[in-house]
Amino acid sequence: MVNPVQRCQVTFIPSNKQVMVPRGTVLLKAANLIDEHINASCGGKGTCGKCRVIIEEGSFNTSETPFLSKKERAEGYVLACLTLIESDLKVRIPAESMMGKGQMLETKNVWRPQIEVGHWELKPRTCKQVIKLPPPSLSDNRSDFDRLVTSLKQAGIETCNLCTNAYILRKLGRIVREKDWEVTVTLMDIFGRQEIIDISAGKETGRHYGLAIDIGTTTIAVYLIDLIEGEIVTVASDYNAQMSCGEDIISRIVFQLRATAWKS
Repeated sequence: MVNPVQRCQVTFIPSNKQVMVPRGTVLLKAANLIDEHINASCGGKGTCGKCRVIIEEGSFNTSETPFLSKKERAEGYVLACLTLIESDLKVRIPAESMMGKGQMLETKNVWRPQIEVGHWELKPRTCKQVIKLPPPSLSDNRSDFDRLVTSLKQAGIETCNLCTNAYILRKLGRIVREKDWEVTVTLMDIFGRQEIIDISAGKETGRHYGLAIDIGTTTIAVYLIDLIEGEIVTVASDYNAQMSCGEDIISRIVFQLRATAWKS
């Protein structure tokens, strides 16, 4: 008879998240299974010493590491990537090992120095166009969308490959009738093809914003841009959650390969 694999319950403090894993599972892997962030910039190879946790209850098997002093080991500190689970565990993640998960680094209004670097033209891929549609009559019974396309063409918009989506079509009939057939159409240039991405009643051209997103290996920054003035309104940044899989791209690839091996 094959003995069933013993399963162990791991509780992470202070989040109180729990996970059931087979005995002998690497502690860092158990945390990743439930999206419990523990810093591991080396991708779990034991070479960075950042996945420090404190085991408060339970049995485990861990490897020696130069990143922990004798005093720390006596206090229950281990590296999560070098620790195998032998029984139910209660694991405390200290603040320094949680740094990077869901913590807003920066949210602020941007001070813009008056520095001019050359001359450039502000030309965003989206634009707003105010048009007034002719109302339907007995002699003009075209659909609202055909009426909209004709009005855009008369305003100088290229409509040869114009397209939109079901969301716009569903609300089109209501929107065009709210402000006496005057609407603001938001268009996006997608490789030379115009797409209607939004439509609103009346004249709504006073505000036009866009997002610029910088996805870095360590942090992710999002900039809110005023597309009318070409100015940065505000910026917010956060740690990239993939840091728990490694600090650089190669470490994350290796981590994923190891994770695939674990699953198989």
